[in-house]
Amino acid sequence: MGVMRAGLIGALIITVSLQSGCSFLFVKGPPENHAQMAVFDCSDSNAWPVIDAIWAGLNGIGAASAAGDDKTQNRGQIIGVGLAWLAVSGISAIYGFSKVSQCKDAKQQRDEQHLGGGAATPPPAPPSGRSAPAAPGGAPPAATPAPAITPVPTTSVSPSRSHVPLHPAVRSSPSRSLAMRRAFVAD
Repeated sequence: MGVMRAGLIGALIITVSLQSGCSFLFVKGPPENHAQMAVFDCSDSNAWPVIDAIWAGLNGIGAASAAGDDKTQNRGQIIGVGLAWLAVSGISAIYGFSKVSQCKDAKQQRDEQHLGGGAATPPPAPPSGRSAPAAPGGAPPAATPAPAITPVPTTSVSPSRSHVPLHPAVRSSPSRSLAMRRAFVAD
């Protein structure tokens, strides 16, 4: 009975270690050739690895609790199973965090390659002056100064809302109703 029991426990441990751990089952890393692909799918959420880490911690606490209690029946089995799940879930969590990190890096590389660096290019600076048409006789055109531009705030901040863009006509008439604002803007 002892050899058969040990064999069953060993088979159970191998089966559980091959098929357990949420990250082993549900977390998918980027494909091998992701650098040449414009579109691919992989796991970019740490939810499953976090669940694995919590499960590993709970099993470790359970094994430590059983080890400190002399009155627990089957103490050795409880400690062994707790440590086995701690190891499997811990390895699964590490695997999951690694695959999620690889996925995020691959998606960032993809965005940089296909979207031009991932950041929007700033708009061109407004011209500082306008040039007049060339004067007769070949004289260079004279630069006319640009009109003075006064900065106008474009956002409003209230305690209940974050920055909200405002139209210049709306900024100047805060007491008007929406219908009047639309009519005012249309004019």
